[in-house]
Amino acid sequence: MGQSGSRERADQLNLHSISQSPADLRLSVVIPTLNESQSIASTIESVRRAVVSPVEIIVVDGGSNDGTPMKARSLGAKVLQSERGRGKQQNAGWQAARGEWCLFLHADSQLPPHYDQLIASAIQAGRLRGGASSTGQQQPGYWQCLFLLAAGVELRTRLRHQPYGDQALFVRRDVLQATGGYKEWPLLEDLDLVQRLRQAGPPVIVDAPVFTSGRRWRDVGFFRTALINQGILLAFAAGVPPETLAGWYRKAKHQMLLSQ
Repeated sequence: MGQSGSRERADQLNLHSISQSPADLRLSVVIPTLNESQSIASTIESVRRAVVSPVEIIVVDGGSNDGTPMKARSLGAKVLQSERGRGKQQNAGWQAARGEWCLFLHADSQLPPHYDQLIASAIQAGRLRGGASSTGQQQPGYWQCLFLLAAGVELRTRLRHQPYGDQALFVRRDVLQATGGYKEWPLLEDLDLVQRLRQAGPPVIVDAPVFTSGRRWRDVGFFRTALINQGILLAFAAGVPPETLAGWYRKAKHQMLLSQ
């Protein structure tokens, strides 16, 4: 898990160090969902692996029609409704949160045991604004490609200090407040947030994997998905607007699926 920060210059905030005790962490877990009834139970179950239960588990649903909100509510999560879009949903989540720290968890991801203790230990030393984990991918029968993917993520995270949203980003709520949180873009809102936070200092990496489903890689194919993703990132770096990129992404993915 690695560090994050947020929008008007986070380095101007008076951020104090916190105790290493998980009891002092005061963590809210925010999970954006859209038709995740098959995975939400295992995701919420992983959140309960904390040494000290989080202040709350907030599921922000973007209009599911498969019973995801009902299932999440039955598992003890606080459920909010939002417009569709991960940036919008995550903003709605942290704005409603009561914890000092917000951890953003994708609905097809699972946290490691005692994750709160790992986070508390990582941020106890000083004025840190957030973090993220090293990512493990899981998909039976597809392990060779996903091992390569996980190795690439590890290098990107540690050498370039650039974790992505599926690595359980955790950020102080006051930092989110000061920076405005996520851009409400159709994609790459996580990359934008990390880049802004990184201006205040490199991220802290927690040495524990967050396991994320490899379904996107399986459905379209490993190398095809990697090609699409890298094309989108290069175009973003060249200044192409996220709204345009989202259209390109949908079209490319659709064409890849048809060609299989």
